[in-house]
Amino acid sequence: MGLIHNVLSGLAAIGFEFGGSAPTVVKPRTKKEAGRHQNKLSQYERRQSERRIDQASEAARLGTWEWDVQRDEFWITNQGRALYGYGMTERIDFNRFLNALHPEDRDAVRKAVMRSREECGNFEREYRVVLPDSRVRWIATRGGVESAPSGKTVLMRGVSFDITERKQADECFRLVVESMPNGMALLKTDGRIILVNARMEIDFGYSRQELVGLPIEMLIHGYLHEHEPIACGGLLADVSAATLAKGREAIGRRKDGSEFPLEFSLKSVPASDSGIALVTIVDITARKRTELELERQRNELAHLSRVTLMSELSGSLAHELNQPLMAILSNAQAALRFLAHDTPNLDEVRDILIDIVNDDRRAGEVIRGLRLLLKKGEMRHESFNLNDVVRKVLKLMHSDLLNAGVGLRIKLAPDLPTVHGDQVQLQQVMLNLVMNGCEAMTSVAKADRQIVVTTELAADDSIRVSVIDNGMGIPLGDPERLFEPFFTTKAEGLGLGLAVCRKVIAAHNGRLWAMNNAGRGASFCFTVRAIAGGAT
Repeated sequence: MGLIHNVLSGLAAIGFEFGGSAPTVVKPRTKKEAGRHQNKLSQYERRQSERRIDQASEAARLGTWEWDVQRDEFWITNQGRALYGYGMTERIDFNRFLNALHPEDRDAVRKAVMRSREECGNFEREYRVVLPDSRVRWIATRGGVESAPSGKTVLMRGVSFDITERKQADECFRLVVESMPNGMALLKTDGRIILVNARMEIDFGYSRQELVGLPIEMLIHGYLHEHEPIACGGLLADVSAATLAKGREAIGRRKDGSEFPLEFSLKSVPASDSGIALVTIVDITARKRTELELERQRNELAHLSRVTLMSELSGSLAHELNQPLMAILSNAQAALRFLAHDTPNLDEVRDILIDIVNDDRRAGEVIRGLRLLLKKGEMRHESFNLNDVVRKVLKLMHSDLLNAGVGLRIKLAPDLPTVHGDQVQLQQVMLNLVMNGCEAMTSVAKADRQIVVTTELAADDSIRVSVIDNGMGIPLGDPERLFEPFFTTKAEGLGLGLAVCRKVIAAHNGRLWAMNNAGRGASFCFTVRAIAGGAT
């Protein structure tokens, strides 16, 4: 009531400025004339008051009205008549008011008015009116009740104004939010849901009514990172800090108990004084499935590349196995000869047996290395020293390098930190790069063929491995073309080796690149992220 009286008083004060000339004052000669004059003056003042309110209402785009409940008659300004589509001289009663409303809103408005009359309280409502030309307009009305000393309602006064544009904008925004492919929810500071869109119902299997009031932790659970449990309620305790703009992965739990991977972000709502935050949720099941499929395909390509490498190294590997096997055979024959003597030299026999054991171990290491490289499987994560990987590969290729007449220089940085990844896949990368270096020097004189392999700790705390040759260099204008799938400079190459190597290094959060040397030859380098504090 206080608000309505203030509005009406303000309108009257504004309207006073628009007042016209008062009737000419003539001194009445009789009481009858005095009565007629007073009546004319009262009518004039009433018309002036109505005109002032009309002008002020029109300027403020407000429809001011008053309903005499006893006479069931509305007084309403011209602006109000235009809002509701009433004629300028049409008599308005409560039924006429209701008939102007949209059929779906009539009953609710009627009940709200009756409740205000019974409780002598304020009236506030938003509803639609249907204009004579069938256009629909949204109206907001606020009013108050005036009661007689007996407590019976005699008057309702209020103002009405057009909110059609706001409603249309709200509806457009609602449609946009409802059609979003991501789940969206508004949260209170305690992490409880106060509003959701349709996608939340689809993703989690709850109805909208069931979701409202639930703590967000019932839907998002698990661990964001190792030893970091989700606690949205805790994050929302300080809403100014409740901003996780970057998506973070977690586990979503549906109503039926099933789980799915999701990504969520959290942002406070700046316009809210009550500390409301918006959480956006994306179901990443399809993305995870795609990532797994890509990982499977990468492993298939890596395996194919390793098999190809082994076929190219077959001569060297046969030699590596033949040496210990021939040594075992020779030592065994020698031991038999010693034992054939009348007084065998057992010390000699013991030394021969020790050599046989060592040669057997050497052959076993070669076979185990082959089995690992040829084995088909998923990427295995373990901690190891990258220098050990380099040594194993160069040992495996020792005979091949000798047969190709390639000299080898090794510069391995001491005390390198450990790395985390798959040793077999990194061995494959090293094999590819060293073999490519050998093949790049086939047209170079044997005396000049040399490969330099180095390891070093880079400035960003990653470990850098370089394979440097002094061959003919990269004959392409763009070295990046070497890493394109199925691009090859070899007559019988598949064009997969370097492409697979780059994918392997990328899976280890590293980088693989190539460049021509300043003098002659080319360098192939890759990096692998080191484990913090993992020095060996």
